[in-house]
Amino acid sequence: MRKVLLWMTLLILLMIIAACGQNNDADEEETTVTSVEVEQIKKDNLQVTKTIYGMIMPQSQMPVTIEQPGEVSELHVQNGEHVSKDDTIAKVKTPMGEMSVTAPRAGKIAKLSAQEGDFQTNEEPLMVVADVDKVKMNVAVSESDRSLFKDDKEVTIHIDEDTYKGKVLPVDPLPNEGGQFTIEIEIDNKDEKISPGTTGKIAMKETKVKKGLLVPTEAVLQEADENFVYIVQDGKAKKIMVEVIETQTEYTAIKGDVNTKDEVIVNGHFTLTDGSEVEVIKDGNDK
Repeated sequence: MRKVLLWMTLLILLMIIAACGQNNDADEEETTVTSVEVEQIKKDNLQVTKTIYGMIMPQSQMPVTIEQPGEVSELHVQNGEHVSKDDTIAKVKTPMGEMSVTAPRAGKIAKLSAQEGDFQTNEEPLMVVADVDKVKMNVAVSESDRSLFKDDKEVTIHIDEDTYKGKVLPVDPLPNEGGQFTIEIEIDNKDEKISPGTTGKIAMKETKVKKGLLVPTEAVLQEADENFVYIVQDGKAKKIMVEVIETQTEYTAIKGDVNTKDEVIVNGHFTLTDGSEVEVIKDGNDK
């Protein structure tokens, strides 16, 4: 009998200890506070930067042709040499006699491949005289990107390590055979630092969403094909369902029951549930 009472007493004590442990665990769970980082929702344009490449060409170039075919007897210029209008640049022996070839304009000699003694036809240019005081960057863009280039708009061009300012020339309203539109951008080149034939690039900003509610992209979570964010309200995480309008690497435009006074949780939110107690340890707006 005494042994039975002893075992019953021990059993009751164990049950009491277990119950106390469960209560303590429950208390600990109820008082768990998650440290989070937040950032203010802002209203702004959501933009994407597009990098577009193009070829640098002379502003204009004029071919030098001869009236009669014949042998190139003299060459007075070479590629890259500057000439003035009406300078004698070559002589050609033809059936009509020796003829002088003069520069049709001032500029720089280019595309000269003939040598003295070569036969030259009157169908192909002997050379060209190019105007390189101004150059142009030619780019081909799609219909959707055409709107990024407005007539006379100033753009920044990057060529190698240098940066230049250019102006968009009037855009041809008709596409080429490939369905793309040719854009010409004029660049001042009086110091001739820019060589025709090089590649330039420009970075154009395209507005995807105008004056939308923007949150850091990492703030948007997904569950069962639904998107949501957590905001901080009275020391607790509040789950808000949102509609994603447009996503970019850094920011996402959303619609939902939020405004610019709200702060969204951007870090520490993966283990949260609606109503979880949180402590803000870092405000992204203080960066």
